[in-house]
Amino acid sequence: MKSAAAANTGAAIRSLLAWVLVILVVANIAVWTAWPLRDKLVARGILAPSPAERVDFEPQTLPPIVERVDTAADERAFETPTDGLPEGEQSEGAELTASADEQIQPPSPTAPEIAVEPSANGPPTPTTLLDCVVFGPLGSQQTLAAAATRLGSTGADVDSLQEAKVDYPVYITPAASRAGARLVLEELHGQAIDAAIIWSGPYENAVSVGVYVSRNRADARRDRIAALGYDVLVRERHYLRARQVPSDALDGLDHEPCPSDDAG
Repeated sequence: MKSAAAANTGAAIRSLLAWVLVILVVANIAVWTAWPLRDKLVARGILAPSPAERVDFEPQTLPPIVERVDTAADERAFETPTDGLPEGEQSEGAELTASADEQIQPPSPTAPEIAVEPSANGPPTPTTLLDCVVFGPLGSQQTLAAAATRLGSTGADVDSLQEAKVDYPVYITPAASRAGARLVLEELHGQAIDAAIIWSGPYENAVSVGVYVSRNRADARRDRIAALGYDVLVRERHYLRARQVPSDALDGLDHEPCPSDDAG
């Protein structure tokens, strides 16, 4: 009897545990499926969201603020009152505090030669004389003569004015656009012909195919490129050499110093 009762009790416990396990599994499945539904209902405003937890902290006392004074910077500011000023103002202040018996030093013996010209609105202004200058390129004999007259009127040594050199640029007539100029350049490079695009100036979008000091060689180059079907021109450029040229006469004229063998 006792063994039968114990067997019945064990069977009842096992059955109870099995039902508890089934209930837990079903409850987990229900929670897992119901939680996303709850989020959707909260998003639609059907359910109210859970209240956020509030954590209260005791107020904290901040440390006192102490200003730091850079006394060294203040001392430097009083010792050097001209710091931070433009160079012109610093030099002006230095002149005011200079001793009255200071004398201006004479110019160095290697200083460039200076010509003093009168000014209509004030004291004379110094003008540097340049020993040798090459002007150009000049497009024609008329332009060269006009430049020589202008330089002579400014005090340049007119007797030393002479034609320095002539060169002959050869170029294909300007294209209607940069794209057209690039197309011509690619065609020439495809035939192993050296060329370059002129990007600005009166010959913008032209394609240069060489610059020669001999007119015969320039004409030969023109004929060779023209045989390929291009419209080719040869331009004559003049250069002018002058000595003892005032620096203010250089405005508006392309120029460069004379080569060392010409400057002497």
